[in-house]
Amino acid sequence: MAAVSSPRGNITSYWQLSDLSLLAKHKYHDGAGVSFYQDAFVLTNGHGRIIGSEPALTQAQARVKRDTWSQHLNIQWDNHVAKVS
Repeated sequence: MAAVSSPRGNITSYWQLSDLSLLAKHKYHDGAGVSFYQDAFVLTNGHGRIIGSEPALTQAQARVKRDTWSQHLNIQWDNHVAKVS
């Protein structure tokens, strides 16, 4: 599975790599950074927000999860993200 961000299109899409099918897409304003952590994707945008998302979420569920991550972490980030292990 892969997540692909489109900052200018304000969309993050999720793809099944085995058959190249689109699993889901969520609106996320200026979303650019994408990484994977535990069982969810971590997305960042040009406004300093960090969210957790996954393709199984509806748009409404993704919005709730986005708000929860932003409030819980109480930090801001730029639009770049990389997993460091």
